[in-house]
Amino acid sequence: MGIMKTPGVYIVEKNAFPNSVVEVATAVPAFIGYTEKAENKGNSLNNKPWRVTSMAEFHQYFGFGPTADFVRFSLDKVEGDVPLASAEAPLALRDGVPLTVNKTQYLLKQSRGFYLLYYSMLHFYQNGGGPCYVVSVDSYSAEDDIQIDKAKLEAGIKELEKELEPTMVVIPEAVLIKSSDDCYALQQAALKHCGQTMKNRMAILDIWGGYQESQGDDGCVATFRNKIGINDLMFGTAYYPWINTTIVQENDLSYVNVANPETLIACITDDLGGINMTPDQRQKQIAEVQKITPLTTQFKSIKDEEEAVRTAKDAGATAQLAAAKAVANTDAQALQTAKNEADKADKAKGEADKNVKSFQDTLAKEKSDAETAVTEKEKATGTRKAEKEEADKAAKDSKDETVLKNASQAAIALTTAKTEEAVARATLKERTEYATKTLEQRKEANLSEIALLAKTLPRISPFFNSIMVEMRKRLNVLPPSPAMAGVYTMVDNSRG
Repeated sequence: MGIMKTPGVYIVEKNAFPNSVVEVATAVPAFIGYTEKAENKGNSLNNKPWRVTSMAEFHQYFGFGPTADFVRFSLDKVEGDVPLASAEAPLALRDGVPLTVNKTQYLLKQSRGFYLLYYSMLHFYQNGGGPCYVVSVDSYSAEDDIQIDKAKLEAGIKELEKELEPTMVVIPEAVLIKSSDDCYALQQAALKHCGQTMKNRMAILDIWGGYQESQGDDGCVATFRNKIGINDLMFGTAYYPWINTTIVQENDLSYVNVANPETLIACITDDLGGINMTPDQRQKQIAEVQKITPLTTQFKSIKDEEEAVRTAKDAGATAQLAAAKAVANTDAQALQTAKNEADKADKAKGEADKNVKSFQDTLAKEKSDAETAVTEKEKATGTRKAEKEEADKAAKDSKDETVLKNASQAAIALTTAKTEEAVARATLKERTEYATKTLEQRKEANLSEIALLAKTLPRISPFFNSIMVEMRKRLNVLPPSPAMAGVYTMVDNSRG
C-alpha cells in the first residue's frame, strides 16, 4: 500500500482467493503387469489400478521380484554343435554363449520366471520416477516356460478407464509374449485406449525383439513399423534398443536359481579338479560344494510348506465368507448355494490342513528315526564295551598273540562305536532343533546358510562365477519404456 500524504478516503483492494491455476502432475504413468501379490490389508488389488509413490509402497502392496523364488536357469551339456535358437524365441532362450569347463561345453538357458514389471519399477524410480499407478493382472507362476497372457494384460488396459489421473500407459511385459503378432495387437489396444477411449494419455511402447540389432527391412524396427498399424499413432511413442542395466545385483542370484543343482555340482567339482591345490584343500572345497543339494532341497520344502499354510488360510477365509453370506441371505436357493460354497471351502481347508500336518509328521518321523538310531548306537556301544572287557581279561593272563590281537581289535571296535554314537546324538540334536523351530525361523536359517555358501562358491570356482555373470547379464537386459517414463516424470516434476 502506498504512503498516504494527505487526509482523505482511500480504497485498497485485496485478493481473497489463491491463484486459480493449480499445478498438477502431467506425467503420471500407469504400469500393467505381473506382481508377487496384490493386496491392501487383506483386500485384493488384482486388476485394480492402485496409486503408489515409491518402491517402498510398491513392496507393501505388490511384493517383491521373482528372482529368488521363481527365476530358474537350466544348465545343460552341449552335445555336438550349439543349437541355433529360432528368431521367434525370447531373449533368455537365444544367443546362449556356451560355458566351458575342462573342454566340456554347457549352455545356460532361463526355464521359468519370465517377468519384467518389478525390474521395470526399479528402473522407473532410478530414472527420476514419482507417483504412478500399478495394475496387477496376476501373480508369478512356478510353471516352466513363459506365462505372460495377452488377454490378462489387455484386461488391465480396460481397468484404466476408471482412472483420470494417468497420462502414460506402460506395459513392459508385452515384449515377453511369445508371438510378436500378439505383442503388436496388445500395443494397438493400448494406442486405441489412449487415442479413442480416453484421449488424454499416451502409450510408451517397446520394440519386440529390441535387444537385437536392427538390420534393414527385416530388422526388428522395420517389423514394428509395418505391424503396429496406422491408427492413433499420435498417441504413442516407441523406444529402441533395449538397455543393459545393473538392476539385478550380484547378491540377488545364487545357486538356488539353477534348476538342476546336480549338474552344477558336477561342473564345479570338475572345475576344482583342474585347479592346483592340495588333496585336503580339494576335499574341503568339494564338501562345501556338496552342501548345495541339502540346502536347495530344504529351500524347496520350506516353500512348499509356506504354500500349504497359505492355502489353508485362504480356504478358511473362504469358508467364513460363505457362511457369512448364508446368514445374511434368507433366500432359500441362495442359502443352499452359500452352504455348498462353505462345504467346498471347508473341504479345501481340510485338504490344506492335511498338507500342513504332513510336513509336521515328516519332521516328527525324522526326529523319531534319529532317536531310534541313538538307542541302537547306545546298545552297540554297550556290546562293544563288554567285548573289550572280556578281551582285556583274557589278555591279562595270556601272552598268546591271537588273544592280544583280539583285545586290540575290541578296543578299536569300542572307539568306532563311541564315534558312531556321538554322530547319532549330534544328528538327533540337529533334528530336534530343526523340528522345534517355527516355519519362519527355519526359513531365516535356511536363507542365511544359502547366502553364506553363495559367498564361498565364487571364491573357489571360476566356473560358478561365469554362471552367475551370465544369469545376471540376461536378466539385466530390459526394454527402455520404464526408464523413459521415469525421465518424463522427473522433467515434469522439476520443470512443469
